[in-house]
Amino acid sequence: RAAGSMASEDGASRRKRLCRALHSHMRTELEWALGVLSVNAYAASNFVEPHVELDEAVVGALARFLQRLVTDPGHIATGALLAIEADCEDNISANASVALSILHNYTHVPHLANIAAHCPGLSVALASCLRSGAKPVARQGLLVLENLARLMPMSPEHAPNLLRALEHVARAQPLPRETKASLLKVVALLSNSNGDLIASLFSGLLELHLLDLLASPAPEHQESALHFVVEACQASAALQKRLGEDRGVVEALVRLLCQHEHDLRQAMTAKALRFLLNPHSRALQPRLRRFEHDVVALSISLAASANPDMLADLARVLAFMGGARGARGSGSPLRGELVAAA
Repeated sequence: RAAGSMASEDGASRRKRLCRALHSHMRTELEWALGVLSVNAYAASNFVEPHVELDEAVVGALARFLQRLVTDPGHIATGALLAIEADCEDNISANASVALSILHNYTHVPHLANIAAHCPGLSVALASCLRSGAKPVARQGLLVLENLARLMPMSPEHAPNLLRALEHVARAQPLPRETKASLLKVVALLSNSNGDLIASLFSGLLELHLLDLLASPAPEHQESALHFVVEACQASAALQKRLGEDRGVVEALVRLLCQHEHDLRQAMTAKALRFLLNPHSRALQPRLRRFEHDVVALSISLAASANPDMLADLARVLAFMGGARGARGSGSPLRGELVAAA
């Protein structure tokens, strides 16, 4: 099954057969092609050399299959081609999820992800999948896009179309928190060269999803939100301004900082606030001063055990609140600043 052919057939011939099968209207051909690629993509994602590697032709064939599937599904035989996720609402979603799962597994491998990232039709197909309205398809599409965006910047000609498709996902209701976390991760990765466009497109949506993840009891959701704040603020001045002006986001982060039980998220929250608080946040200073006592108490409790980076982040947060008066006394300047604040 992994080889997908007789032993006498070489890799190039096999890939040509796969491309022809993906362009076919015959159910048996499509089942064979998706089955072979599923097995080999899974092997590649587990660092086992696959019998069939991804190349430009196979990526292009998968992209065209996806595009036809979500925009003109009539050419696909009735029924799901392969058994997949149980939460797919229809056969089209099921078939698209299979193809996206293949791409997701292959793009875990850097040199294969690089091949996929340079396929001009793939970004168009991914945008169509994100707009399809099927939640399993959007979720799988986000995972593929994350692998590609992590590897290289999105080309200027493809970024606007993909970002508008991501905005479509962001507006979907209800949106599971796992999908929100993936969405924010992708947006953060794309914000390096598209910050202004993201800030204008996602008006209020990023803050809405960010607040929901910060309010989640699941640590992984909170961590996703914190990573987004740090990465987005570092990548884009426009996003830093937008998020830093939002009273709800800033206060949620300060509350989270004071609630944590001295774990990794506490350091991440202090770092997120350090990046978030900026001159555009000055209007929030009077409201934030009510948290000053709690932050000072936290700083004192951590002064002997926290790493210097976290102490520096806390000192900057206190300075913004108006609580730090400058470093005095002996010892570490950072600890001196915290003692002076206390």
